[in-house]
Order: sequence, then structure tokens, then C-alpha cells
Amino acid sequence: MSCLEGFIWGSIGGIALFIHELAVHLKERKSKRPVSQFYWPIRIFQIVIGGVVVVGYMRSGNQLNPILAINVGVTWPVVLGIIGGKSKPKIN
Repeated sequence: MSCLEGFIWGSIGGIALFIHELAVHLKERKSKRPVSQFYWPIRIFQIVIGGVVVVGYMRSGNQLNPILAINVGVTWPVVLGIIGGKSKPKIN
């Protein structure tokens, strides 16, 4: 898999996370939905960061298949949200 393919697969993982978050927000009342001017730039950044991290893994010599690249693309925005204090990990 080339770096471009890895970036695309990682970004698809970020898009999957975005669709999930969008579905959650659509279930909320309009008064509770996010209305920040930074909403879309942050979401685009989350999609791109998944692809960038996959390319980083591939450039460091790791071989990734498409499903693993999607997994990395979904995971990294969540990790950054936890590091940034957006959410706390839920441990049952």
C-alpha cells in the first residue's frame, strides 16, 4: 500500500468517526447542538490527522493493511480529544 492509499484509508476512518458524531448531534435538541465557528475546521482537522498518522506509521517502516489504516484513522482523533480534555475514557 502506498502512502497516498494509506492517507486515504486513514481519512476514511476519520470520516467514519465524523459521521458517528454527526448522528449523535442530530439526535440532540437544537439548543444543545454545537454552534461554534470552529466546529467545521476542527472536524476537517480530525479527518486529516487520521490520514497523516497512517502515513507516519508507513514512513517509519510499518506495513499497514486498509482495515488497520481505517482503525488508526478512527482512533487518533479520539486520542487527541482525550489528551485535549474533550472527553474522558470510559472504563467499565
